[in-house]
Amino acid sequence: MPSGSKPGERRGGRQKGTRNKRESLRQQAIEQTGVRPLEFMLNIMGNANNPLLMRLDAAKSAAPYVHARLQSVTLGGDPENPLRHEHATDLSNLSDADLDRLIGGAG
Repeated sequence: MPSGSKPGERRGGRQKGTRNKRESLRQQAIEQTGVRPLEFMLNIMGNANNPLLMRLDAAKSAAPYVHARLQSVTLGGDPENPLRHEHATDLSNLSDADLDRLIGGAG
């Protein structure tokens, strides 16, 4: 019988995804109340009798659980192959006088 673990093999310990004691107790406490935190925030937000600032705060708190956060995107391109608009004009060959005339006519 070979000794030792194979690469990637788990031996003993808690199974992956099993909650620890603290997480289990917290989950039980939430289930005993009958209302989950997200439901609670949505109820506060939807109650027109609550002050507007309270409703706004509940909406801000609930938003990350309801809507995905937008990613910031940095646009970069290949300097050898820049993106070009199909109607773009190459102005690199124009003289200064021609550019002045174009700029003057644009205003």
